Amino acid sequence: MHSTDPRKAPPSAKTGQDSIGLKVFRGIISGLGVCLFTYSAFNLFRTGISSDWLLLALVTVLVVSRIETAILKTSRAMTLSDTFLFTSVLLYGTYASVILAGIDASVSAIQQKNPKALLFNLAQKSISIFASSSLIYTLIDFPTGRIDAGRLALAAAI
Repeated sequence: MHSTDPRKAPPSAKTGQDSIGLKVFRGIISGLGVCLFTYSAFNLFRTGISSDWLLLALVTVLVVSRIETAILKTSRAMTLSDTFLFTSVLLYGTYASVILAGIDASVSAIQQKNPKALLFNLAQKSISIFASSSLIYTLIDFPTGRIDAGRLALAAAI
């Protein structure tokens, strides 16, 4: 049975200090995420940035990332930018979406005045988008780059 008594909490919970294992985990995730972000940036700049993706990125980061929607029957909320990120995956591919996710996470951490979380947030969102978009592209066999409306509807249904 789990106790919520703060006197029985582990020392790290009382003092706010992170354990060595947690620091190692954050370091590994941050390193992997930054590598994926850098790799995606290299590939995106190599293939070229489209003006319509740039417009989607600006709208996502400057406007949509501030809007939260409640998830029914829970106390949790989801930002509308998550929806735009997965739409970006379907329209512009993995690399552009990883960059957009990393920038969105960084701007969110800055807005929340939490600079310690900036690198980790960038990393975890970049990993999340990279993994999920890689899975989608593997399962549905999309051609790289843009997809037609029928395949977009199929992917959205999944």
